[in-house]
Amino acid sequence: GWSYTQISSTLSIPRSTIRLTISQPETPKKPQGRPPILDTPMRKRLIQRATIDGYHRRLCYLQVAELEGIQACQRTLAKAFEKERYFRRIATEKPLLTEQHQKDRLEWAHVHVHWNDWQWARVIWTDECSV
Repeated sequence: GWSYTQISSTLSIPRSTIRLTISQPETPKKPQGRPPILDTPMRKRLIQRATIDGYHRRLCYLQVAELEGIQACQRTLAKAFEKERYFRRIATEKPLLTEQHQKDRLEWAHVHVHWNDWQWARVIWTDECSV
């Protein structure tokens, strides 16, 4: 219930400091910066469009944005996709199976058709893993 003047004289602090301290009890917060151009719902829409199918996955970011009616530069779009943890990779090339490969695989399957679980557990399919 004290006045600013009473507090100021008791603590030997300028009255203006007391007034500012009481009227602004919290430390002012630093501005968070410029808001993002593409907010979270827009970024989610971009990801959904880019992952519809193989055709859309191969479109460049600008084309995906154009389909969604979003205008932004390439860098902004790349950052938006990155923020949503969506990254593009170059597909690795895999050799096609020749007729001889197919015959060898079929023969191997016929020979091993009666294996039990513990025998299959020891198999590593090298065409389905990368080392």
